Amino acid sequence: MVEAKETLRKLSEKASKLNKQSDEINGIISAFENKLAEMNLGIEVWYGDPDKDWFCNPNAHHHGFTLSKEDDEDENGDRFSYIAVLGYCKIGNSWRLAVREGNVKCTQVGEDFIETFTEAKRYTLSEASRIDRMNALGAMEWLFQAIENKADELLAKIEKGRQFVKSIE
Repeated sequence: MVEAKETLRKLSEKASKLNKQSDEINGIISAFENKLAEMNLGIEVWYGDPDKDWFCNPNAHHHGFTLSKEDDEDENGDRFSYIAVLGYCKIGNSWRLAVREGNVKCTQVGEDFIETFTEAKRYTLSEASRIDRMNALGAMEWLFQAIENKADELLAKIEKGRQFVKSIE
């Protein structure tokens, strides 16, 4: 009986520390969101985007990050995954760090994979589970890089469009 009381006491101390650190996580998320909002980027980016057709291929180098993933397989051998992906998008009237949940269906046809993503929902990262918020902290640097890469891609498209318009003037 003494061991159970001692275990409960230790668990209570750990819960207190975990709750305090979770509050700190929320502060870090909020600070990162504020920095991005100050830039007024207006760029939607999903890090670990299942729309890029790399998710299903076991031989592919995965250029992404999922906060959580649950796998299943049907009678045809098609694989299904329910995933949560970290991103940055407009939710309501604000640009926020966010989570995009959905199903990825992976069908192998010969050596190729056909990938279908169906989005289920989006919500702010601050509303995510503690585990997903903690996992997201480990991906902030990569998400920031994905946002920068998307900005570069968009700037290149603008320049290409500008050059085209000049060429027909």
